Amino acid sequence: AWSGFVGAVTGFSSARMGISEKLHGASVYSRIGKPTTYVMRDVMNFETSVQGAVDTIFQSRRTNSCWLGIGDGKNFEIVQYHHLPPQIYDYANFTVRHAPMDHVMWLHGDNDQNHCYRYYSTKYYGKIEPEVLIREFIPGNKTGPTHIAVFDYDNMVMYISHASPADASGHAIPAWAQPYTKIDLNAAFSLERPKKAEEDFSFLNFDI
Repeated sequence: AWSGFVGAVTGFSSARMGISEKLHGASVYSRIGKPTTYVMRDVMNFETSVQGAVDTIFQSRRTNSCWLGIGDGKNFEIVQYHHLPPQIYDYANFTVRHAPMDHVMWLHGDNDQNHCYRYYSTKYYGKIEPEVLIREFIPGNKTGPTHIAVFDYDNMVMYISHASPADASGHAIPAWAQPYTKIDLNAAFSLERPKKAEEDFSFLNFDI
């Protein structure tokens, strides 16, 4: 999250479900509706399955165009999200960016034949662990200039990276070149939820 930011662009819930977003170049959008970041936040707050997340997306009054990735460690779907009815893809039918590959999908700009992703996906097929993504896939493709999230569902760990603040000339170190923060999700979800502070108005005196 960023200061003043409302909603979510990445999330992992206590239901072991993750969601993330990627820019979509299409201009199929409406300014009237529920912001995408609010839809993603609601998915994390209220849904417990990939199908439930997809249902929430369909039922929402959608606005801008983007790609959403939703998974729970066993099932993963990519949603081509926009104002019109969204398209849902899984491993078998995802041919928008590359030929189908069992249990592997990727999005990279508008390049249908991204050789870097195909190279790494083939090289590490069956062994695509978080370390491989962080050390090979992501910097090899220089993808994720602002924000990166890697979910390890088996071990309930999330890795997050952000771009650096911009310097005086406006240059920032992209997220893919920055260190990652490792978050133990089991530990995070075991914390007590924050309680709303009781408001004390006893200092006010309404006697006339």
